[in-house]
Amino acid sequence: MNENFLKILVQLFSRYNTQENILMQDEGELLKKLRSAGFLDTDSQKVLDWVEETYERSDTNITVKNIFSMRIYHKSEEKKISVEARGFILFLEKSGVLDVSRREVVIDRLMALDNQYVDIDDLRCVLNVVWLHNKDDVNLKTLQICEIFAPNSNKRITLN
Repeated sequence: MNENFLKILVQLFSRYNTQENILMQDEGELLKKLRSAGFLDTDSQKVLDWVEETYERSDTNITVKNIFSMRIYHKSEEKKISVEARGFILFLEKSGVLDVSRREVVIDRLMALDNQYVDIDDLRCVLNVVWLHNKDDVNLKTLQICEIFAPNSNKRITLN
């Protein structure tokens, strides 16, 4: 994940805690505050757009008729999302931590990043942002699993 992108996300979530709180702010004021914190308007705008799209897509509900169905990744997704990250998505889904709808939101948001390649740390950040939208559904098991499988990550967005 682009370092500035991550820093802006952390700045926003540390100040406003949730996507809803971020989106309730005046965009011009947010850009002004981020500019005063040393971020470029173009970078800040990308992050705000990404957060808004994540928020909108998080309300998507996909129903799977066959419990034995399996997600097949498109070639562009395979190229961009690391094998380790795809494996972790599968693990979270099979563990009951990540439902089909959220899985698709996570994959969509990973593909929306400017990165050419997305690793496990990027995935963890996106997972946290997606889970922040529905804090009620996030349980201790979810957070422990993410911590166990990437304890030394230097990219973190923590849930309050």
